[in-house]
Amino acid sequence: MESQQSQAWFTIARRVDALLRLPGAKERFRERVMEAAAEWQRRSDEKLRREKARSETLERSGVPSHALAPFQPDPLPPDPGDGSFRFEGFVHRHDADGAIDPRMAVDVLQAWLPAELSPDLDPDAGLPLPIPDNRAVSLAERYAVLAVVWDVHWDGDEKLDPWREWQHCCPGLMSAEEYARYKQEGMPGIAYAMLVNLVALTKGGGLKELAVFET
Repeated sequence: MESQQSQAWFTIARRVDALLRLPGAKERFRERVMEAAAEWQRRSDEKLRREKARSETLERSGVPSHALAPFQPDPLPPDPGDGSFRFEGFVHRHDADGAIDPRMAVDVLQAWLPAELSPDLDPDAGLPLPIPDNRAVSLAERYAVLAVVWDVHWDGDEKLDPWREWQHCCPGLMSAEEYARYKQEGMPGIAYAMLVNLVALTKGGGLKELAVFET
């Protein structure tokens, strides 16, 4: 028996199907899906850039975390009073050539970082489902969600997914080989695939559809 959420998705899929019968509608949907993918990629890239900047600043100016020796004086200087924020994180130790060796231990450092590097200013690199509460969902993302709902809940061989053709009747269920191909194609394909799996969970099969993402 399908869940109430699944029934709601099907109602949306039926309305989307009516729209897709209009001339040029499928092409327009796919264009919007690609726009949403580009938005996801930009936000993800910017978030990674900011995380790297914080890590590099911490590595240059950080001191050992006070949590490692709580009974000793805090080695971090007083708040400079310029809007900086206290940041703590892990920093990889480097080998003799200056390269990061993943087999080596990490240091826990703390530092005062510039206000512009605050994680609070990082873009939300998440998907539009579940609906985020810290940003507006763009028009392109709304098209992408509708496309995913139609792909998952409407019978038929044709799909709106721009990155692959569906070879079976079980939307959201991917083999390891299919997932590997998505991964090679980068963030856009992965983002759409994750949306597919989130929506497909409501069709039954539980966590089976998500298992491939744990590999």
